[in-house]
Amino acid sequence: MSYTTVSQWTTAIADAIRAKDGTQALINHQDFPARISAIQSGIDWKHLLTGTLPDTEVDVDIPDSSVEVRVFEKLFYNVFRSGNQSLTRVRINAPNAAFVSLEDSCFYNCHALEEVDIPSNDYQYVYYRAFYNCDALKYLKAPNLTFIDQRVFENAGDKMTTEYMPKVTGVGDYAFSGASVEKIIFPLATSVSQGAFSNAKDIKQVNLPLITSVQPSCFDSASFDENLVLELPAVTRVYQKAFQNSNLKRIDLSSVTQINNTAFANVANLVCIIRTNQVCSLSSTNAFSGTAQIYVPDSLVSSYQSATNWSSLSSRIHGISDLPAA
Repeated sequence: MSYTTVSQWTTAIADAIRAKDGTQALINHQDFPARISAIQSGIDWKHLLTGTLPDTEVDVDIPDSSVEVRVFEKLFYNVFRSGNQSLTRVRINAPNAAFVSLEDSCFYNCHALEEVDIPSNDYQYVYYRAFYNCDALKYLKAPNLTFIDQRVFENAGDKMTTEYMPKVTGVGDYAFSGASVEKIIFPLATSVSQGAFSNAKDIKQVNLPLITSVQPSCFDSASFDENLVLELPAVTRVYQKAFQNSNLKRIDLSSVTQINNTAFANVANLVCIIRTNQVCSLSSTNAFSGTAQIYVPDSLVSSYQSATNWSSLSSRIHGISDLPAA
């Protein structure tokens, strides 16, 4: 069986539920997961969801829709719950839809889910906690997605990559908080909000060439590969707690003019390279702690060593010509 509209698809799911539990009542789409989970036996998951596909994969083909496609709030929540799930891949094919959206928490707790693919549409949206706790997720392929809402990938991922979302220009609050994300690749992003990668782990590659600030707690307590050199060429300001409690080893800042208090608090053995051709403003002596070493243009070493707040770190301020190899 195939469906040509989202309405037909959701009606078919509701009809399947009614056929299983013997009711004729109307069923709200938000109640689908609970109603499906309440069915005691004889469940054919693939029929309930699509009618035709293998147990571990779901393809939703909606070729004729010209308006919108929405994967409803919590649609898969508890249908493939922990301990009773096999869903690994979802592909939504609606080439004529004006936009495709993944609504709030639609894949919440889908622990086996590895891949979600939304082929090209003019507009794509992913909302709050869409992939919360999807801790096997490798990637979301959404080529026209431009914004990632808050907490979308919270506690998700298994060494995930973001490279298949190349048009993203903004990342919301705590979007990847607690996530396992190996590659953070957003070449067009100009805004990455507070806490976006707080407590994230397995970070091996970061490509954020256009962001101009590191927002509060953006990488707070994040875990980086020890060989990573974090280059942020356009950043002019590093806010409080931006890298606090992380294990970052090396950061290269070409344009920074202000570093706020606690920006690098409790970051042990950090090498911070500041290439700006003027003395960067330091809001407080607690911006750096531990054994951080700061490397600045050779011509500015003495200016830094006598500058406000920097003077307390004078023994740890060196010329870039003395920078050890990475």
